[in-house]
Amino acid sequence: MDLARAFYSIARTCLLVLVLSQLSACATNPVTGERQLMLQSTSQDVGIGEQQYLPAQQSQGGQYVVDPTLTAYVSRVGNKLAAVSDLPDLPYEFVVLNNSVPNAWALPGGKIAINRGLLLALENEAQLAAVLGHEIVHAAARHGAQRMRDNLLVQIGLAGIGMGLANNDYRQLIIGGAALGAQLITAKYGRDHELESDRYGMEYMVKAGYNPMGAVELQRVFVQLAQGRKSSWLEGLFASHPPSQERVEQNLATAEAMGGNRGMIGRESYQQAIAYLASKKKAYDLADAAALAIQQQNFKQAKDLLDQAIAIEEREALFHSLKGKALEQLGQSHAALAAHNRATSLNPGQFSYFLHRAETYQSLGQNEAAQRDLQRSMSLLPTSVAALQLGQLAEHAGQPDQAMQYYHQAAQSPGDIGQQATVRLAQLDMQHRPHRYIEVEHVQDPKGPLLVRVHNRSPLTVTQVKLLSRVVDAQGQILSEDQWSINESIKAGQRSRYYPIKSVYHLAQGQSVRTQVSAMTIE
Repeated sequence: MDLARAFYSIARTCLLVLVLSQLSACATNPVTGERQLMLQSTSQDVGIGEQQYLPAQQSQGGQYVVDPTLTAYVSRVGNKLAAVSDLPDLPYEFVVLNNSVPNAWALPGGKIAINRGLLLALENEAQLAAVLGHEIVHAAARHGAQRMRDNLLVQIGLAGIGMGLANNDYRQLIIGGAALGAQLITAKYGRDHELESDRYGMEYMVKAGYNPMGAVELQRVFVQLAQGRKSSWLEGLFASHPPSQERVEQNLATAEAMGGNRGMIGRESYQQAIAYLASKKKAYDLADAAALAIQQQNFKQAKDLLDQAIAIEEREALFHSLKGKALEQLGQSHAALAAHNRATSLNPGQFSYFLHRAETYQSLGQNEAAQRDLQRSMSLLPTSVAALQLGQLAEHAGQPDQAMQYYHQAAQSPGDIGQQATVRLAQLDMQHRPHRYIEVEHVQDPKGPLLVRVHNRSPLTVTQVKLLSRVVDAQGQILSEDQWSINESIKAGQRSRYYPIKSVYHLAQGQSVRTQVSAMTIE
């Protein structure tokens, strides 16, 4: 729409002004001591991290809550390293995410997460320290802020934020400010940032008493897995932290310069910390297979796999939520609701469990309960799929203004959901403000009456456009008017034929014609 294009034009201009005004804003890298261009302060880093941390966790599976002692252990190791970092006063936080994809990430300001899938791939505490030390350097050296700067400079002509959340069904559906965190945790680090984080992360390891060879072992494992092209690894850690033999050799040289094979390895303490998670690994493998079966529409197989997973670990909300999805597709809505109720009671802090239960509530005709769950889901992570469903419920309840607000939110998303929302928004809005979507163009035929055609700027096909044409004098007084219709199918983005306003031939001096759309029929 014209309004949207105007908004994006203003946004691009504002971004350009921001960049140009900040080009001289250099700062000292807290880790390397080098001078570099920065478009924000450290306090702004902290603010971004605090705002994006919880939504970023939501988009990656949410927190692993079954064994809180594991997160406490990871936090202890992380805080030991943070205390000896170059920015020890950052408000560091460490969480374990309920995600099988091996991955770890850091947001600006020291907000760090590691997936349970990566924890199961490590062997000792020194390797964990290597992962966390590496992420702490990303935060302390302000690599996230530098990526934001680089993206702004490169994409100055673009509006919006690109998405790319591997292994996440909602990667194209996140709307609003949460999209920034999604970009930061999935954007690929450059070679210099990776080598820098390896090197200084190893320094933090040694200062905290860990054996730096843990970082060498870690990279060797990563290189072997990358060569084996294990898809989950390529989607996770390797997507944003690409491994290489160069990093192995560089880490080995760094370790030798630091005194070689000395310091804490911590195999026993690590194995004890992950013992409970490791004992449930088969259950998570079954659930991953069930999730794939759901994608392939093998719902009976998925339900059977999830029953096996629940028998091993009944307290995992993820298993019950997936079972609810499978049961819903099998037409067993009441059983699905029971499964979703169990999921939300076990973990009331994960958006997707409420989103899935809302779908079952709708199938049971319990729209008020569905609306509450969708709103709860949106409060945890705003997604276009929830906004679209809320818009549909509001429209069904006879609340068009509320429906349009939700459709406007959902339309921010690319893909099918955004397109559906755009169409529904237009369908509602066109009934109230047709002039926003149908543009009238006048042309004077030198041998006949004034001609009119309309330009359909909506995403819909219209089959009848009712027009009101008025001849006015120089003072705006109405001299005559003509109500008439264009009965033609006009597709989205197309123009109609020319039609004469039969009552208007040549206008007298000072006269003009104003034609407005009074109504239309949508195909």
